[in-house]
Amino acid sequence: MNRFQFTLPPHVMKWLTYPILLLCVIIWGSNFIIGKILVDYFDPYSITIIRLIAINLFLWIFASRYFTMPKVPLKV
Repeated sequence: MNRFQFTLPPHVMKWLTYPILLLCVIIWGSNFIIGKILVDYFDPYSITIIRLIAINLFLWIFASRYFTMPKVPLKV
């Protein structure tokens, strides 16, 4: 069984593609507006650290289901 294979029926993919693309564009575009507002209240370095932590948590939560670390035996 291939754990990385994830497919949806073609009729679902046809209708799901454009809403996902629209969501990506909205998130990407609002990033600049929100960043400009946050710079007035926080240090740019703090915003960068918070963004990196949030991205890492997001990726860790969703990727941890698909990727596992191999078991390495201890050499004595």
